[in-house]
Amino acid sequence: MKSMNSNEIIIEYQSMHYEKRVNNKMMYYDYVFPIDDIHHYISEINNIDCAKIMDDILSSQFNEIINSSDVFQFSSFENCTDNLCAVLKRANNPGVKPLQMGKMLLNDGENRKEGAFTKYGENHLKTALLIGLVWKYYDTYYLTCLGYALDTLSKEERNKLITRLLLRNKLIRRVLKVTSKGKLDMRQFCYMLSDSTYIRRRSNLKRIFKCLEESDEYPFDTITENIIW
Repeated sequence: MKSMNSNEIIIEYQSMHYEKRVNNKMMYYDYVFPIDDIHHYISEINNIDCAKIMDDILSSQFNEIINSSDVFQFSSFENCTDNLCAVLKRANNPGVKPLQMGKMLLNDGENRKEGAFTKYGENHLKTALLIGLVWKYYDTYYLTCLGYALDTLSKEERNKLITRLLLRNKLIRRVLKVTSKGKLDMRQFCYMLSDSTYIRRRSNLKRIFKCLEESDEYPFDTITENIIW
């Protein structure tokens, strides 16, 4: 890919134009995955200062509606990031539906009903989609170029990338915008969920924001401490 200045990198990171072009090309059986270009792109993204991304978040106007499908739901964060990407890549990124994904992730020999596999696969695919590690074509999910390259990164590179992908998510951006100014009642923010559904997803939301708090690139905890759970 061509060299970009800092402003161009931020625009590319936000627009995802390059990622979408590569994702589409990955659908062709004879496409040679440009691993060096993707590593360069990830390096460029990881070099964006989180403070600069936060400045953009805090100065932005958000008009997108947050609905129930935007609220994270998963059983294992590793199973919607590292493990999911690894098993799909080993299978040559064939394109999967929730039932297949559930069976690939829960490959422990335990006897389960197909409905349980389907629900598990659906939750983890949807979370990977919200993060940006998979994309959906009709009703089938495929690894994105970033998801495909995830297992080639060092732990530090991977953590920095996940942080920046989370900061691109519209729910997270909206929450950070609000909590930068004061308290946010997460139950009211997730008004579209029933009480029982909110209780189930609350731990998932806490886990997602903990990922940001664990980063040493920005004092996210000074903002997320304003979330009332």
